[in-house]
Amino acid sequence: MKIFYLSKSTINFIIVIAFLLMLLFSFYILLIYLLLVSLFLFLFRRKFIFFKEDQVTTAGTIYAPVSGKISEIKTIDDQKTEISIKMNLLSGYGIYLPISGRFNNVSFNNKEHGNKVTIEDRDNRKIRLFFINSIFKRNPELVVLPGDLGRRQVDFGFYPFGATVKMELDNVQSLVKLHEKVRGGETIIGRYNEESHE
Repeated sequence: MKIFYLSKSTINFIIVIAFLLMLLFSFYILLIYLLLVSLFLFLFRRKFIFFKEDQVTTAGTIYAPVSGKISEIKTIDDQKTEISIKMNLLSGYGIYLPISGRFNNVSFNNKEHGNKVTIEDRDNRKIRLFFINSIFKRNPELVVLPGDLGRRQVDFGFYPFGATVKMELDNVQSLVKLHEKVRGGETIIGRYNEESHE
């Protein structure tokens, strides 16, 4: 099980550099390097979520796809709501499934939408995630393809150094407030209206 969002080659490179610094330079240079590496590894750490609730009795619940702060809640019409989450540099870069379902669409650098993921559940309800580029102009790193199935709260990628993730939701009761802090895969963003009234 991977602990960091880093490839084996990157971790091997870090180890080789540490060994060379130890041979060629003083202990203090090595210590500074190890402190910087520790910060880097902390930023790219993976969070593990333990699934305690019943997936059946909590049907219709929508979780935050990333960790950060609610930066905007916009009601487009009676059916459609947009919720934007501004990721924090230190809050973790993981991207989690907000609902259980199938990946309908995974597109990068689309002229109209930019980076976009569409997830559809078994009741044909869709959630669209838009990844708005950070100042580093990095795309999210995703490990899914159209047609893949996934369970909610599962990690399906990461967004290096974070940015803003906009959720487009249909027929949903929002359960978060503006500027509220949320945790990816843990905080409940909302519930589908038909589930809320049952």
